Amino acid sequence: MKNNGFLLVAVICAALIVCLSGGIVFSLLKYGVIATVFYVLAGVSALLLAAVALYAFFTRKKKK
Repeated sequence: MKNNGFLLVAVICAALIVCLSGGIVFSLLKYGVIATVFYVLAGVSALLLAAVALYAFFTRKKKK
């Protein structure tokens, strides 16, 4: 997961940023339901990012 892992983390971080900014924009425009959907998607992206980080941590190879 060395090369593809960095790309996966970058895509998840980009999705997290887009969802958070979309939630902020729609909450400022007083569209509460759409903002809630974006915040839920941001939460899912954060959980996915944490899962990828834990997977990378526990499957890394130790150097001898």
